[in-house]
Amino acid sequence: MRSINAIMKWNAVDTIIFSIEKFISKAADEVNEAKDELPVPEEMIAAATKELQEENEELKQYRIPGYLIEHGRTYECPACGRKISSEEIEGLKSKTVKYCNNCGKRIMLSKISSYAKNYANNLVNKHE
Repeated sequence: MRSINAIMKWNAVDTIIFSIEKFISKAADEVNEAKDELPVPEEMIAAATKELQEENEELKQYRIPGYLIEHGRTYECPACGRKISSEEIEGLKSKTVKYCNNCGKRIMLSKISSYAKNYANNLVNKHE
């Protein structure tokens, strides 16, 4: 009688092990099948188009430019504080608006008062 109980207990443990092995092998098969499937081209195109449209809308937004902060003969970006090289200053003189190479912030080199520059830079920082 004791041996029958031991066999019944063993069958229960064996059944649990078999169930776990079956579950793991089924999950592994599903993962392997998912790797073999190629994504639907229409879905990829739709997702890429949506992403590009969102990026385009973000880029279309008007962003108030910041004015370079002048420290004697050197300048720095109002957003990230990176020092602007003399070559970049020459490029800014030929253009009215340029972007900081570090943070991408629109920057301007302009002959306005320091009060106006501070006001504009503070206004820019509030909108970001």
